[in-house]
Amino acid sequence: MRGVRISYLIEHPEYVSQLAQWLFEQWGSILGEETLEFRIKKLKAHMNRDKLPIAWVAHANGQLLGTAALRVHDLEGREDLTPWLGGVFVGSHFRRRGIGTALCAAVEDEARSRAIHTRHAGVVFTLSLDSTRPVCLAATAR
Repeated sequence: MRGVRISYLIEHPEYVSQLAQWLFEQWGSILGEETLEFRIKKLKAHMNRDKLPIAWVAHANGQLLGTAALRVHDLEGREDLTPWLGGVFVGSHFRRRGIGTALCAAVEDEARSRAIHTRHAGVVFTLSLDSTRPVCLAATAR
């Protein structure tokens, strides 16, 4: 996709509402989130540039495309695994265009620039490519 930019979420607060809606619809029930406001509060906690958690957004021509984050930890009971690349999400109309890959690369580059050489990532679930049925996975990687 042409013109894709990756920026800190704090630089684009106008995307918080749309992003919260996407993430709440996608993950709210699975993560036990009861309200959209809870997701908004969680996103606002990621509006940082100099401390974790930090969220980034992919956008083009004023349109939100997706997000990813670098967090202190993201797996309850395994707080020793830190930091985490997590919350990777690309809007359904923008998938399979390399946006998720670009978001992950941007987060990894930023982590390296901060001398963070170990990053953990876990896949709790994702959507299958041909349906909206959740596919549960339990994998972690370093």
